[in-house]
Amino acid sequence: PHPPIRPLKMSDLSPGSTSSYAFVHSNVVVSTVSVESPMEKWIGTDQYELLAKKDYDSTVEFEPYLKKVHDLIESERPGSERLFSAIRMVYEMRADVLEKRRDLFDLEYSFNAKMGRIRADASFPARDKQSRLDVEINDMNAEKIRIGVESRRNYDRFLKQMNALVGELNEATIERFAAFEPRFAPRPLRPDP
Repeated sequence: PHPPIRPLKMSDLSPGSTSSYAFVHSNVVVSTVSVESPMEKWIGTDQYELLAKKDYDSTVEFEPYLKKVHDLIESERPGSERLFSAIRMVYEMRADVLEKRRDLFDLEYSFNAKMGRIRADASFPARDKQSRLDVEINDMNAEKIRIGVESRRNYDRFLKQMNALVGELNEATIERFAAFEPRFAPRPLRPDP
């Protein structure tokens, strides 16, 4: 189990940052500071909403669960002017969750393969082998923590965006979004030049 997330003090944040977390695991400290992207200011604009609607219309056939996300948000926030932007945020957040899940699977697979190779390597003396195994374990734990920090940061960003777009949604609604497992990664939406 991972240690709990410990937010840093506001004085520790860089100017313009949106969130910051630090994890301490064994002798490994992983910290991150998120700085607001210029793209964040574009989300919630009329242009973004138009592009999000256009993307929804072309994607819903391949990602049918988007219709359920549409209906969930529409039922709680009827007539929202940023409905399609909010749907897009759910799509991006769920795609990120699946990507992080794959990252963790790949990390575990790679770690187990490395551990097997180290244990089987007869050229290493036993005392050196244990120290190398310990390094690999610490590296894997640090990477797991980094993925956890990034996941938490992205989820906090998602909640902030949803609140700005359609207002605070019922917790049960947010939990129902978790059933959406996108088949494809969303295409990036970019403002017109």
